[in-house]
Amino acid sequence: MALVKLFDPCGAYTWYITEYDPTTREAFGLVHGDTDELGYINMPALVAQRGQFGLPIERDLSWKPRPLSECSK
Repeated sequence: MALVKLFDPCGAYTWYITEYDPTTREAFGLVHGDTDELGYINMPALVAQRGQFGLPIERDLSWKPRPLSECSK
């Protein structure tokens, strides 16, 4: 299940987070960009990332958890 959705407000990338380990600060999930890729996500690096106009990655607060199979469409 994709529990959290993160997105670049000025870009084409979206992250669907299925798991998060607060000890290592690593997440696991689906990254949707040019292609879909399933894997580990370094959250400190993602939080530090700034896109166009210096905007940070945002969390979709209206996101409702759903299966990953519905996220890649």
